[in-house]
Amino acid sequence: MTIETAAKSSESSSSSKKMIGVVTRINLEDHSGFIKPDEPIEGLNTDPMFLGGNLKGLLLDELAKGDRVEFVIEDAVSSTGRLIKSVKQICLLSKATARAEYLWKGFKLRSKAEIKIAEELERADVIFLPNCKVRLSDQKINLEPDFIVCCDGKWGILEVDGPHHTAETRVAEQERERHFKRHRIFIVERFTADSCLSNPDKVVREFLELLKSI
Repeated sequence: MTIETAAKSSESSSSSKKMIGVVTRINLEDHSGFIKPDEPIEGLNTDPMFLGGNLKGLLLDELAKGDRVEFVIEDAVSSTGRLIKSVKQICLLSKATARAEYLWKGFKLRSKAEIKIAEELERADVIFLPNCKVRLSDQKINLEPDFIVCCDGKWGILEVDGPHHTAETRVAEQERERHFKRHRIFIVERFTADSCLSNPDKVVREFLELLKSI
């Protein structure tokens, strides 16, 4: 199917529907998020992704997991000419009453894998900041690494990658890593959530060895 054919098909279907759903994830790094609709979307088996530019009257960092939103789902044509479902005109209906987060020592962590890593970092007697929002003034952006770690006066970042980290998100992740390296935080290492759950001691040991080597 060519782009022109797909566009005509999309125009002829005029498929556009207003829906309500719950925000399931916010990704500030690539300025996007995901919504779980209250009712299934025909032709879509996963939660649709949205871009921050499609918000109405609010900023992306004002949204959080569990917030209820109203949005419009419509057919669109991707850059490869494929018909996709596009989320537009997102507006906030209500804030989440409870956040699906894990508490550990007074910190809010995002997963059991992060808890395992936090426990190992504590055993290693290092300074670490879990899910700490930082401001990169030169880029005028906020970022929130999973763990900022200080060991022997050296700073590094340990990221726990869940299933939402894919080949498609890797470009944005590499750009995020370059931001930190410009500020001489050279050790930015990513580990899968599975390895953090099953072998947290090995993950932390490997990370700290890299950090001490610089």
